[in-house]
Amino acid sequence: MEPVSRSRRRGRREMRWCVFPPGLTLLYATAANFRSNSREHTWPKSFGIFTTGDDTSDIMALRPAQWGVNSARGNRWYATCPESGDDVVRPGHPEAPETAACFDGEAWEPPPSVRGNLARNMFYMHIRYNADSDLDETMDLQLSDCPCSYASVMGRLTDILQWHLDDPVDEAEIARNTKACTNYQNNRNPFIDHPEIVNQLFEAPEPCECSVCSEEPFSAGQCGGTAAPTAAPVPTPAPIPSPPVTPPPVAPTPAEDGAPLCVGDIAVGAVLIVAVQSDAPDTFAFVFMVDLAQGTQLFFTDSGYDGTHEYFRDTEGTLAYTVPAPGASAGDVVVWEDGTSDPAWSAISGNFALSGSGDSILVYEDCGDGTIAFIHGLTYSSGGWVSPSQVASSQDSALPPALAGANLELSERDHLVYNGVLSGTAAALSAVINSPDQWTADNTNRQNLDQVFSAGFDVQAATPAPTAAPLCTGSIAAGAVLIVAVQSDTPETFAFVFMVDVPQGTQFLFTDSGYDGSQDNFRDTEGTLAYTVPAPGASAGDVVVWEDGTSDPAWSAISGSFVLASAGDSILVYQDCGDGTIAFIHGLTYSSEGWVSPSQVTSSQDSALPPALASANLELSERNHLVYNGVLSGTAAALSAAINSPDQWTADDNNRQNLDQVFSAGFDVQAATTTPSPTPSPTPSPTPSPTPSPTPSPTPSPTPFPTQTGPSPSSGSSGGGDDDFASSSEGAATIAIVVILVIATAAAVAYFTYMRRSDKREGLATKGESPHDVEYSYPAEGISASQVGPANEEKSSMLRK
Repeated sequence: MEPVSRSRRRGRREMRWCVFPPGLTLLYATAANFRSNSREHTWPKSFGIFTTGDDTSDIMALRPAQWGVNSARGNRWYATCPESGDDVVRPGHPEAPETAACFDGEAWEPPPSVRGNLARNMFYMHIRYNADSDLDETMDLQLSDCPCSYASVMGRLTDILQWHLDDPVDEAEIARNTKACTNYQNNRNPFIDHPEIVNQLFEAPEPCECSVCSEEPFSAGQCGGTAAPTAAPVPTPAPIPSPPVTPPPVAPTPAEDGAPLCVGDIAVGAVLIVAVQSDAPDTFAFVFMVDLAQGTQLFFTDSGYDGTHEYFRDTEGTLAYTVPAPGASAGDVVVWEDGTSDPAWSAISGNFALSGSGDSILVYEDCGDGTIAFIHGLTYSSGGWVSPSQVASSQDSALPPALAGANLELSERDHLVYNGVLSGTAAALSAVINSPDQWTADNTNRQNLDQVFSAGFDVQAATPAPTAAPLCTGSIAAGAVLIVAVQSDTPETFAFVFMVDVPQGTQFLFTDSGYDGSQDNFRDTEGTLAYTVPAPGASAGDVVVWEDGTSDPAWSAISGSFVLASAGDSILVYQDCGDGTIAFIHGLTYSSEGWVSPSQVTSSQDSALPPALASANLELSERNHLVYNGVLSGTAAALSAAINSPDQWTADDNNRQNLDQVFSAGFDVQAATTTPSPTPSPTPSPTPSPTPSPTPSPTPSPTPFPTQTGPSPSSGSSGGGDDDFASSSEGAATIAIVVILVIATAAAVAYFTYMRRSDKREGLATKGESPHDVEYSYPAEGISASQVGPANEEKSSMLRK
């Protein structure tokens, strides 16, 4: 059903929402009120999607969602949240019990049942809209572990890759893909038809150093929960408090993605209020945390946010500040006072009057498309931030979900002025400004804000900390070697399996020292072993067993004493890159505490989880005998998912097993493929004249990939969105050409597919007539099943517009 369009009472902007029929499946939660549902952009618009380009209406990334839940998600990037913590909110919304928000409100965890679907949506958008696009008003969308809205970088890739494995393609997803192609866009999502190509196109992401957002530190947030920049010293003897974490309120906002950031504009927290005085004349001050160009317009309102379709209760006033020439610099402070004649200020609506009995100020931008972007919020009402249903007077306001990590809740006083440090990094200053104990609050001592902030703030550049454990360039990816057994009684023993072929001479290191996130990586109180692959090399599926006292020359002691504690311990597998860095491959802990934070690594049983192993690790119970007991045959992805599942392991203290016997046959690591499904009846269409070159390639011919477990994806549609792989054998090509000629004669397909050659490889390319049509090339030689995270080529060489 088409969205219903309605207008604000003031007529300044048009708001839009969707009314969906009962029985519709919503993305994050079941419907509670079908008149309050909206269209969810799974790739938020603020992360590089314009309002008129093809990407904003691409059905592959659109889903119906309950409005309140959609609002709570807002423009947060995707991630797997910790089970608990000071900044973890579970559920992310009461009507979505399996969701969560975390990383200071910047990340969103969807329900497990849709994570794989969303992952494949993200892969599609990353490939479909790239720097080589010939489409107007689209940007180069990227996936990374360092999400950044203004750079069009969505995340968190490590978690999204794991979701793809944990929640495989099902029949409903295949049906939607086919319907999208046949009825709407004439293209398909290839990651649904061929999920195995994910390993070909995406490798384990580099650990995040926030460098992608170095120009605007606020956009980097917590860097996807990995290593964040180290703040420069702040010249003050008092410790800097952590910013308060306010759980996002229940209320919805009306925009399709809550209150998304305008594309290209500053992020939440880039402008912060630093003073409010409500006796006559009313006055407040704010500071810029980033440079802003002249002409940028900011809005300030004392109307309470009530979560309605019009955002605000709309009984008070709104001011606009337009940055004058030559622009604003980070650290500049601007003071507004009632009755000012400064031409940069203008009254937009109503009467902006700060109440002496409590009020709020919300800072935002107008995105020009009927949505607004919240930047900062402050309340000094006696009730603090209230729920939307309680916004009944001029003193009340709810907290917009987008401001969960960028707001202040102060006491009800006439004079409220920030009194903390004025010099530091943007992140450090934001922490102290958003801390109520860094403010003075009274009813008698009015201050001259122009004098208080005459020198402005000194916003210093953040110095990135050295990455503790980056991946080696060119090494195999995390998960290419997996631990499959640990036994800590005498003699200690463990086993691991190769998921890929590895040449002789390759060296792997195994340590039971805990990872503590330091520059030395480990607590370094235990031991490290080395395994050097002997001739003629290791094959995918081979299992190696180590036992204390072994005489196998492939094993050697590197340092310390490798002793697996019965009271709990960990094993980390890694490679030495030779340049002072290491590459983590797999990790297992059987400590009673599980993986702990780096600051908690204080004993020989403790270890933190290296960020690079977010999707390649195991957290098992504290037992003497831990042995994988699941399937031994399958694709690398399927076996990895099983091995990294604790419920596929036996765990006890008494029944020691002979690991050489248990894994005597090794693992059968199969190549991943898809069995083509019957081609649906085509819609008759004029047959285009064949291009003399290149030669047509077989579409429905057998592929060199074994059948995957689960439903078979549809391999084509009448819209020209066929996703089959090309065969490189001459026999298969001949059969396929005959099939194509027969199909053409019978008018069974809309149009042919043609071969296309690139500088690096040849593959099958298809293109329809819709502006969303996708050309994508698969390697003619196929994809090796044993490849786990090979070097990633430019995405446009594999799947182009």
